[in-house]
Amino acid sequence: MKSFLTSICALLVLQLGAQIPGYYDDVDLTLTGLELRDALSAKLQNSTFIPYTASGTFDTWDALRICDENPDNSSEVLMVYGWAEGSGGDATKDRSRGKFQNGNGPGLWNREHVFPRSRAVPVLTVQLPGPGTDFHNLRPCDVETNTLRSNLKFVAGSGNSGIVGEGWYPGDEWKGDVARMVMYMYLRYNGNGSSVEQTRCLPTATAMGSTTSIDPNMVEVLLQWNAEDPVSDIELARNDLSEIHQSNRNPFIDNPVLATLIWGGPEAEDTWGLLGETVDPSTFQFELDALILSNGVLLTWNTLPNSAACQVRGGPLGGNDPVSQNLIGNEVGSFFVPQGQLKVGNSYQWRVRCALQTSPPDGVTPFSDYHTFTYSP
Repeated sequence: MKSFLTSICALLVLQLGAQIPGYYDDVDLTLTGLELRDALSAKLQNSTFIPYTASGTFDTWDALRICDENPDNSSEVLMVYGWAEGSGGDATKDRSRGKFQNGNGPGLWNREHVFPRSRAVPVLTVQLPGPGTDFHNLRPCDVETNTLRSNLKFVAGSGNSGIVGEGWYPGDEWKGDVARMVMYMYLRYNGNGSSVEQTRCLPTATAMGSTTSIDPNMVEVLLQWNAEDPVSDIELARNDLSEIHQSNRNPFIDNPVLATLIWGGPEAEDTWGLLGETVDPSTFQFELDALILSNGVLLTWNTLPNSAACQVRGGPLGGNDPVSQNLIGNEVGSFFVPQGQLKVGNSYQWRVRCALQTSPPDGVTPFSDYHTFTYSP
């Protein structure tokens, strides 16, 4: 969904190119993995909440009418999970509807909690401004579609939205939006579930599929959707509106690659240039060196940018590389061979390869040429 908004929402878009919003000035964006997750989570905690329903006061209905406005018709809002344009035979498929055609009956739209209220611990409450009224988790939705989705977990699929097996596919147009909303809810509501203030919203509670090796709470399909479906202008505008009225932003809308830096998976769009120059693993050239020490040999090599792990293999020169070691960690660049595996005067061979992702393996380089040396401390 890449249309340009001509409504008031467009006027709220402040992000320009690779400019990092000042909102993140006190966040260390050089962090990766769970350290970055926790730093962003801490940033999100200082927020206020929009009332769910209020007369004479800006509430979630008002927010949805403003920033989910149909760019092709300012009297309508876009409805999550919808795809059909115009007046078809089945209104539940409609992608848009009149701004004030909201309520609880057929042909109307209401507020969809993308992370279902019942899937959070405790249940997301809307009685008072709080987790259940968080603007980042709400979208206009056809009433009957909202009921059909209920609290079904998100699941992989393709094409238009609908039930897939025992889950719900949000549709090709909406899957990235959904992924970024679930990621936000995970970071914002990361308590122990003992109270409203300690609400927990785990991705595994609302999405089906394999989880990442880095974080057992994160589902891989969400990372895939985040990479495949780029951020829309509506998402950007909603982010700015939220900072105005709710005092926080969704980091994964501002820069989808933050999810990649935390959890790995397919590389998402990097709007801030955090990754620097992209390197093709298939053509990466390694340069190995061996530092001969009295207690062993320290092997070093130039690191593959953003790599998640490396593998070293080696042994006596001309042999079959009896030693194979997997080194897990961001941009690993060294390995120590202890003296007990070496014999003075003998020659040895070592080679290395790295990968951008380990589970499942992805972005794997070819093995480097052998680096040979004679152990003579």
